Amino acid sequence: MFGQHDVGSTDPIQHRSKSTGALRGSAVALACSFIAMSLSAAPAGAATVPTVTSVSPSAGPTTGGTVVTITGTGFVVGATTANFGTTPATSCSALATTSITCTAPAHSAMVLHVIVTDSNGTSATSTGDLYTYEAVPTVTSVLAPAPPAATSNTGPVGGGNTVTITGTGFVT
Repeated sequence: MFGQHDVGSTDPIQHRSKSTGALRGSAVALACSFIAMSLSAAPAGAATVPTVTSVSPSAGPTTGGTVVTITGTGFVVGATTANFGTTPATSCSALATTSITCTAPAHSAMVLHVIVTDSNGTSATSTGDLYTYEAVPTVTSVLAPAPPAATSNTGPVGGGNTVTITGTGFVT
């Protein structure tokens, strides 16, 4: 024989075995609690807000143009965009619900969050979504250090010359 019980009710559920008369309430209450938890969980296939777990490569030049793979969860195939900071990627393609390929836009040298947006929402920022824009070095001169080639930018075909490269944006 089956009975009814409200999932939100605090009344104890009790059932007596026909053969022994023992109470079976705790087992029934446990089953009802499990059902209540199952009903409150998100239904299968429910939309999830995108999350970004990694960006590869995680750095590129300020001129942009680097093809970047964004890995995460909850991406909508065919309907996902990405921003590097507040600047939109120049092209973006969600290949799967866990992978997007985008082209980084031009930006000044700094570290930015890569933010993914689709019909389910916008990703929260995390340490896994960081992209570093690096200044492009500029070479202003290449000189051999000793006369007679002190003002020359040539040397022997076999190499071996020490040269001085002058410019800006070099990483030390």
